[in-house]
Amino acid sequence: MEYITSLVWCCLEVIHCCTLSSAFLTSKRTAKQTIIIIAIFSLAQCLLAYASSALGITGLTIIGYVVLSFCLFRGSWLQHLLTACLCFVFNAIFDVAILYGASALLGISLSEFVWRKLAYITAVTLGKLISILIAWIL
Repeated sequence: MEYITSLVWCCLEVIHCCTLSSAFLTSKRTAKQTIIIIAIFSLAQCLLAYASSALGITGLTIIGYVVLSFCLFRGSWLQHLLTACLCFVFNAIFDVAILYGASALLGISLSEFVWRKLAYITAVTLGKLISILIAWIL
């Protein structure tokens, strides 16, 4: 269950990155190619998250977003780097805001909220879906 949930979250983060990058860069792939690339990068990101230490995951995620941006969009290397950093920051902001916001609304501590598995999974998934919606609106 934990691996499936992590894979879904990684896929949602990659979709968020693609959606946010499409607001700033022009696409160079068809929809079918984009879906295949998103699936491959989602699996790769999930495997890297389990294989690397907590300190190295930030750099690997940003590098992965830059590579994904180069695969899907046209633009200079600086544009790709900035959109990848923007994607990472937005993902982090939404994760933190949703977790702390949900625990504050429920009136419980963050650690107690994390132990409530169903509420935690629901909140994180909804947060990632909201971030995709906001990136799509941009």
